[in-house]
Amino acid sequence: MSRYYERKGYPVVYEDEVGHQALADQRILKKIICFFGNGILGAHGEIDRKALGNIVFSDPEALRSLNAIVHPWMISQTLSRFSALEETRYPLVFLEAAILYEMSLDRHVDSVVFVDATQKTRIQRLMTSRGYDLAEAQKRVKAQRIGQYKKKSDFVIRNEGTLESLYQRCDRLLNVLLANG
Repeated sequence: MSRYYERKGYPVVYEDEVGHQALADQRILKKIICFFGNGILGAHGEIDRKALGNIVFSDPEALRSLNAIVHPWMISQTLSRFSALEETRYPLVFLEAAILYEMSLDRHVDSVVFVDATQKTRIQRLMTSRGYDLAEAQKRVKAQRIGQYKKKSDFVIRNEGTLESLYQRCDRLLNVLLANG
């Protein structure tokens, strides 16, 4: 959905990209290494996201610790991007954030849209887009709080079926958001 809106000319802040940047920030990197050790480093001294993911998606306490390290930086960066985009006077700005509620970013947006798909579809998409094996994809989907997210959202868009049908739903939602803007 986000890429569709981006192609239509609306700015999108991708929280996953902000997270990647957090892992490259030297202050964050040092804190993560201090907590998790050198075993999470790649050949060139960068965070090996797969190694770190294996740890944090198997241990809820490790995930909480990682989040405590990176989330404050990510929130600050996201709010800075929002501020910069406010200056441009776009009628809408989109935030793609799988962990919106965990970071309390929902307090900084006007509406929350939950993109829904079956568990089977979510697992398959993770395997295809990220190259995860079945066990890893299942572990990551299990860590999501789908039911809670859905209940808290202002809008739910079903993402099953063709791209054409998804884009039609996206356009209907866009019209509603612009009318409420």
